[in-house]
Amino acid sequence: MKFKKKSKAIIAVTAISTVAVCVCFLATGAYASPSVTHDRKTWKDSEILNEILTGDGVYYIFCDGAGEDDKPLSSVSAGSIKFVLVRKDSYTSIGPFDNMETLMEDVAEQCEYMNTLTQEEKKLVMEAVADICGNVESDNKNSIFEMELDRYYDDTDPFVNERLFCVSEDISTLKAKISFQMDGKSGLVEIRDNETDELIWANTWNENIENDTFTISLNNILKENEYVIRFVGTEINYAKIEVIFESGLVRERERPRKSN
Repeated sequence: MKFKKKSKAIIAVTAISTVAVCVCFLATGAYASPSVTHDRKTWKDSEILNEILTGDGVYYIFCDGAGEDDKPLSSVSAGSIKFVLVRKDSYTSIGPFDNMETLMEDVAEQCEYMNTLTQEEKKLVMEAVADICGNVESDNKNSIFEMELDRYYDDTDPFVNERLFCVSEDISTLKAKISFQMDGKSGLVEIRDNETDELIWANTWNENIENDTFTISLNNILKENEYVIRFVGTEINYAKIEVIFESGLVRERERPRKSN
């Protein structure tokens, strides 16, 4: 099963399951430049600092003040994942793992009795696992955006209604189901980059539309960008637009990042 190659800041301490087997794998090999850097945080009960770098299925967890210069070379086969806990003068590898459904249990099993890991370090590893599993679960959910308008929505003609969104991780192909109903002269629905105004997708309808439903694909949707779903209606008596993104990584924004 494919694993996510990026992780957000780890936010929760996850208890480690008590299991009876432990195996530790030391890893060597080539490693691509890390693509994600997360924020540091200090544990109340120790001096451990936690920073995560990810790339090509390898999750580097830095502690005890270690930095990227202390990171060993490591790699993992396609479709698998591993964790490397990096200290100033040493490191410990956990994995590889190739079953996302049992990832929490498998990592806990391997970590529980590893004498090379302190309890705080085990917690850091399990936090990373919990975050990865949480991202996969949310990615399986849909994000729904709906606009329902009538002739009293706005006195101007044509009028405009917008919804802003962003994504929490880069998405190479984002699929969306579009449903459109209209009683009016014409309606335009478009999706744009809200900061550059680059057009990503658009469609126009004329006269009355009872229900037009179809699926679109948006390419290279990036987490650092902000996007807008825009409806422009002319002589509208009623219009309903529903956009269902096939990913839980899509988030609605209440306000734009900056004025256009």
